[in-house]
Amino acid sequence: MTRASTLLATLVATLVVALLVAGCGSEEQPKSKPAAPAAAPARSAEEAAPAEPADPLAKLSIGVLAGELVMTKFAGATATDEELQAIRDLHLGGVILFGPNVIDRAQLRALTASMQAARKPLAERYGLPGGVLVSVDQEGGSIRNVPFAPPEQTQPTLSGLPIAQVESIGRDVGAALVGDGVSMNLGPVADLAAAPNRTMAGRAFGEDAAAIAPFVAAYARGMETGGVAAAAKHFPGFGASTENSDNGIAYVDRTAVDLRAIDLPPFRAAIAAEVDAIMVSHGIYRGLGSKLPATLEPKVVTDLLRTELGFEGVAMTDSMNAKGFRDGWGDTVPRACPVAVAAGIDLLLLTGSMETAALCRKQILLAVKEGRLEEERVREAAGRVLALKARVAP
Repeated sequence: MTRASTLLATLVATLVVALLVAGCGSEEQPKSKPAAPAAAPARSAEEAAPAEPADPLAKLSIGVLAGELVMTKFAGATATDEELQAIRDLHLGGVILFGPNVIDRAQLRALTASMQAARKPLAERYGLPGGVLVSVDQEGGSIRNVPFAPPEQTQPTLSGLPIAQVESIGRDVGAALVGDGVSMNLGPVADLAAAPNRTMAGRAFGEDAAAIAPFVAAYARGMETGGVAAAAKHFPGFGASTENSDNGIAYVDRTAVDLRAIDLPPFRAAIAAEVDAIMVSHGIYRGLGSKLPATLEPKVVTDLLRTELGFEGVAMTDSMNAKGFRDGWGDTVPRACPVAVAAGIDLLLLTGSMETAALCRKQILLAVKEGRLEEERVREAAGRVLALKARVAP
């Protein structure tokens, strides 16, 4: 059984117990008063009371679950009333931290503790894992949202070390972040520093897929042993892109054959190491027949990542507020949210306003109501996110 399967089984068991204890139903169903005791006729084994449903999420409304798919930023070093209310309403299940959110260790711990306290009452009411999924970009060197936590080395520097040492450094990263209330690191970078543009030079382990694959697997494994979720990025490989999608539309002009041979090996290694999450890039992969950013393409997320590579963990987007994504999509960010979920994405990373995050959730619910997005797809995505939370943000 893979780690993702094990986490899902654990989540199911946890939710069954929580729902039995809390007696909670869907968002729209009030608790019923206990009936007066009465004698019951004897029943045969065939007539015995049915077991709890295999999927306890079925007891919860889509309104409760949709927020688990949304991760966005906070404005400052302390959470505002609006931000905490979004967590209290279970309309926001994840937060990404940036420089303005991190001053020192005491402040960071107070900030993350306030998030968890805000979520706890309603999480208990609905029988959900109690924590907010708190993420950072902690690649190394200057790309560290938590500047007082490791690693000081960049991935190119780590590539000169023994594999076992890289895994040990990954454990140190995980342990340090967990101690400060962080539950997810958006790394390691699994891209190549590849020709012709070497977009990921300075951030990737190197240029040769076979050489860097063991480093990607070891680094991810170390982080997760340390206690945080790791998210290998940027699937299916962004190193040969024409542009950084933060700045503009990015094309990755590999043939399908070259993409599989050159760019996918590090991601295959991460999946074999049971990485918790994979971040999908905003590149447009014309060799795969794509015309939209990969985060919106079922042929990338569902066909390639899920079906071909067998990934069972959380598939997440890069920031949907990136200029390259918005220009490549050609519409508003909230309206892209249900399209990404329909493509197979489980976790939507936003770095705009709290209003954008709320609209993203509303667009998911509207798409389900109008039949543009299957309710089961939302439940599947929420199940994966909640299974991850059960391990790293219980």
